[in-house]
Amino acid sequence: WENLGTIYFENKSFFEESKSLNFDINSNTKQFAKINLVMTEMASLSELVTLFLSAMKLTIDEDMATNLLMGIKNATHDFSLDKATPNTFEAMAICLRAGGRKPLRGFSPEQAKNEVRNLNNNSNNNSSNNINNNNEVIRQKPSPDWFKPKIYKGDTKI
Repeated sequence: WENLGTIYFENKSFFEESKSLNFDINSNTKQFAKINLVMTEMASLSELVTLFLSAMKLTIDEDMATNLLMGIKNATHDFSLDKATPNTFEAMAICLRAGGRKPLRGFSPEQAKNEVRNLNNNSNNNSSNNINNNNEVIRQKPSPDWFKPKIYKGDTKI
């Protein structure tokens, strides 16, 4: 607790009498709380929190679920790290069932704006690229055949 500095020393009795819980996935964590839940096998702290909340039967709302999903995604680099386990995907499923929105893939808003600018700068005819003078993409109606049923025939041979 001393790491908190003056906050701790000015409120010493509060910190010593209160119940505290420390969640961590780092084995080097300081054991400062009354209860320390350190699970180094978890891929992310968000995964640990999600599984804990689920095990305790605590409600996870949509906003919490979305934030936890983003934490899991970022900590595992889009689930590409070896540390991502079936528990990681279970935590993701719990968040999705709670109404969490999947993190967007691809361009960030700033990257998308830059891409539009690049397209606009590399084109002599803005209308052919569906970009107006304000660097906004102009949405066009799809052709009528877009709404007709289509049959896809594929081959599983690679």
